[in-house]
Amino acid sequence: MERKPNPNPYVTDQQTMAEVLSDSTIVKDEYNLVEILKVPIHKKLGALISLNHMIYEATLNDQFLVVEKTHNCIPLVDARETIMLQLDSNLLSNANIRKKEFKKLTDVGVTEAEATTIWKECERQCEQNKELARANNQQYKMPKTFVFQWVKQHNLQKPRKTIADKTGRVIYSLSGQIPVNKELKEQYSFFQVILDMMIDALFFTEQEGEKPIITVDKNSIVYYGYFISNNIKLNVFLSVH
Repeated sequence: MERKPNPNPYVTDQQTMAEVLSDSTIVKDEYNLVEILKVPIHKKLGALISLNHMIYEATLNDQFLVVEKTHNCIPLVDARETIMLQLDSNLLSNANIRKKEFKKLTDVGVTEAEATTIWKECERQCEQNKELARANNQQYKMPKTFVFQWVKQHNLQKPRKTIADKTGRVIYSLSGQIPVNKELKEQYSFFQVILDMMIDALFFTEQEGEKPIITVDKNSIVYYGYFISNNIKLNVFLSVH
């Protein structure tokens, strides 16, 4: 069934929420989130952790709710403040391609200075991934494209930290309102934005010499989970053992 576009997917009042929930085309089953969310975990942590140590765990949501009781406390990433593009990785070495990709960025509102920052960040992450791969006796392979998400600075969110009852397990969470008027591919990209933001905040640091919130090695296991609340909000969970 073809999805009907929703003219106002960002719920701001009870009437809009009621309209969204009455739309039978919004169904949870169309999202294979176990696989969709695995992509950024493999991509960002693959040089640090064994791929078979990245495991989906459905009970993370239940463990979270035992303590928090509601999803409303989870910080929200606003899709309206997020630009999603794929950039040709050859922009790092080819000036003509870089010019073309810069135009793609400026066409969606990114300034020239911001585009240069993005280029340098792609370069920095590639070098970092090469170092991580070498440290783990792996070979780094340059991706064909960089999946690029630009979240405006004032909307950057820190994951919520929850300590589960009895086990003392630490669960981190972040959420985003599903942009239901977008194509599924764009929705999937936004879901990955949420997890990208979590991973960056927890496993990496901006300043050299700083320690990340979570340090891992090849024996670490990353568990991830999700829950769609009110048929409109994706809540993502991460825990490390």
